[in-house]
Amino acid sequence: MLGLRLDLPAKESADWTVLYGPYDQSIDRGEFAPVDGSYLCFMPMEYDVTLFSVQYYTEAQWDKWLSGGHTIAELTGAADAEEIGRQGGMVYVYACPTPNDSGMDDVMKATYNRVLGMLPHIRNSITLTVRGAANTGTFPAFSTTDLDGNPIDSTSFSDYTMTMLNIWGTFCGPCIEEMPSLSTLSQNMPEGTRMLGLVTDALDTAHIELAKKITSETGATYPNLIPDAALQEYINTYVAGVPMTIFINADGEIVGDAILGKQGADAYWNALLSRREGIPNGKGDGASGTPPEQAIPPAEQGSTAGQAVAASEESPARTTRMEQLRSFIDLSGTVAFSAQTPFGEAIDSSVFTGYDLTMINIWGTLCQPCIKEMPDIQRLYEDFEKQGVNIIGFIANYQEDRVEKAAEILTAQGVTYANVVFDDETSGAISAQVPGYPTTVFVNGNGQIVGEQLPGAHGYAEYASAIRERLGDVGK
Repeated sequence: MLGLRLDLPAKESADWTVLYGPYDQSIDRGEFAPVDGSYLCFMPMEYDVTLFSVQYYTEAQWDKWLSGGHTIAELTGAADAEEIGRQGGMVYVYACPTPNDSGMDDVMKATYNRVLGMLPHIRNSITLTVRGAANTGTFPAFSTTDLDGNPIDSTSFSDYTMTMLNIWGTFCGPCIEEMPSLSTLSQNMPEGTRMLGLVTDALDTAHIELAKKITSETGATYPNLIPDAALQEYINTYVAGVPMTIFINADGEIVGDAILGKQGADAYWNALLSRREGIPNGKGDGASGTPPEQAIPPAEQGSTAGQAVAASEESPARTTRMEQLRSFIDLSGTVAFSAQTPFGEAIDSSVFTGYDLTMINIWGTLCQPCIKEMPDIQRLYEDFEKQGVNIIGFIANYQEDRVEKAAEILTAQGVTYANVVFDDETSGAISAQVPGYPTTVFVNGNGQIVGEQLPGAHGYAEYASAIRERLGDVGK
């Protein structure tokens, strides 16, 4: 995976002073639109100031524009812009807009100027990097605790012929979805093997508590590690995405390819067996344990409804984790809810009645692309309401201050369409059913989902096109 490496002071990101994230594709660059990009943003929501962006272009198109007489400033929309480098047919360009502290009080201006003072160092630290595959080598030595405070270190690998390490994050819906299967697998591991989890974002009390809540609800009783410095370095260097699963032998060596993405229990079972020494292709003498999709954990092992996975033909059907989540709110069938707005007003799914179509924009208070697209969504609301289309927002993140922060953001953005804030359980159910924030879904007057989810931030024209398409579907 080709990416960027930069030296961003940890304190600034831990304190949410700055945020490094995906390029805002809603920015209208006309014919000079980049293929993709990333940006560093001054975090306070009411200011929303981009510090710089790194924009990615195809080499052929970039050189064509330059040879045609266009300047880098013209192509990027920033006076302070330069090429960082080229890799794999792509050109990576640094673009820094003119500093803007308008509207900031003296305290915020001082903070902003302090961050601006870091930019030359951060700019000079940016390098293109190829993220090495985590398929070979020795896993780093570590000494940490699990979520329950139990000490654990890398010497424990020697006690097992194989350790399956599932790397996940509290923000990751697919990670949470697969945990019941992992729990069942962990209780039916072949002799001499074990399962561990590694929580990438368990770096503060709030996220550790959230991770505990998730593992409890999903029945994940196997140890889950809190990253120490060595594990955090490994995550930063080698983990291209979550969930990611690797296998480590008794000598601490990584065996076989890393598995990226959510898998079924049988797939993990076969991967584990195939990596055990002396068991080629996952078969052979010495394998013990029950294939997980056929196993029903006994009650004394802490079986819960959250641990259930697909049953065998001989077993009765069992409730899956996704079915449980959809009991809170279903983003694949009929959406029903009863909650409140960030301003304390009661609201429920009866708001769908009377409209041919309702656009539901799912967002989080820490999501900059979500906030940036709000003016376009507000304009859509004003333009389409008279055409039988309503718009509401679902605020689905976990932060304790999400109600206050949401009210602050909506007021600052001039949003008048209704927004709904949920409890932790419903927020978790929503997060597990979408690829990230923002994601937009559409329902008819009965709350039934219309069309596919629309992930990511979009501009007015894209949303308008999606609305018209789904209005046509409703009409049919």
